[in-house]
Amino acid sequence: MPALYCIWALLVLVASPAFAQQVPATRMSGFSIFLQGSPIGHEDVTIQEDANGMVISAQARRSPPAVAASGTIEIRYRADGAPQSVVLESTTEGQQFSLRPRFTDDSAISEGSQGTTPVSKTDPISPRTLVLPTGYFGPHVALGRRLATLNTGDELKAYLAPYAAVVIKITAT
Repeated sequence: MPALYCIWALLVLVASPAFAQQVPATRMSGFSIFLQGSPIGHEDVTIQEDANGMVISAQARRSPPAVAASGTIEIRYRADGAPQSVVLESTTEGQQFSLRPRFTDDSAISEGSQGTTPVSKTDPISPRTLVLPTGYFGPHVALGRRLATLNTGDELKAYLAPYAAVVIKITAT
């Protein structure tokens, strides 16, 4: 009988790490957006992490006096911190906007539409560039994580999808 208990204990010890690797760590949060002290919107953010990397998803709504807008975004980063893809769908003052950048080691290739106008653009980027889309705050969690590892004088590369690649220089820590 003691051998049976030992086998069960061994199975539990072997199965636990395997199960833990399969279940991604997921965190969800939400926050209100204020303009000059007045609430103008809300954003819900989900961060999922596993051995393949990180996925940041956000759903936002803003109303007057700011520009009325709503939409969703999903940013995928590979395990090495490099951007993999972005899916952005939004409506701003009744106009649909869709953007789907994909990334190589040196390019951000953006395809989508703004209303009925197609959007197609390729921008040079650096490896491990952060994606910081305008109009969404949740994806900036990746910025916070990178900043925590940098020192004064370091530089951080970011892509303000779909506008331009920028360099952020750390002037103080």
